[in-house]
Amino acid sequence: ISHKNSKIDDLLGFIKGPDFPTGGIIKEGQVLKQLYETGSGSFKLYSKTHIEEGKNINQIIIDEIPYGKDKSEFVNNIDRVRFANKLDAILEVRDETGMEGLKIAIDIKKDSDPNNILNFLFSKGCLSTTIKFNMLVIDHYHPKVCNLLEVIDCYIEHQVEVITRRSNYDLKKAK
Repeated sequence: ISHKNSKIDDLLGFIKGPDFPTGGIIKEGQVLKQLYETGSGSFKLYSKTHIEEGKNINQIIIDEIPYGKDKSEFVNNIDRVRFANKLDAILEVRDETGMEGLKIAIDIKKDSDPNNILNFLFSKGCLSTTIKFNMLVIDHYHPKVCNLLEVIDCYIEHQVEVITRRSNYDLKKAK
């Protein structure tokens, strides 16, 4: 409201990207700018992972899974890829989700490189999903795909209308 002449580039400083309940990482930063300028498109959402090295085994830990993936199906899919490609380096895939939050552990043999296994799983699409993006609003009783600035303008216009109607109703009731 206080920056009426803002451009989409200016707004990207405040709006980092969509927030998904299961988390995930968008690696292609330029894709977001294009999505916010056009109002539609698609992007890849990746799992958030890290590697823990132990004495006997290494582990790939998945902290966040892409939105729209079922956790048990996600774990089973990794297992299917493991057996289909005869990955002997993967010992076990476990769901260790608890009070601390989501945690899926993939045990890797000590002599195997966990980064190679992780890259292989990313290449097979096990740890990512494609999200379709569409900023659709109802503008003056008609559906319309809008860019980020138009969505904000429509929202402000709607809020002004709602507050005006509510105030008029309260005024009538008070009179």
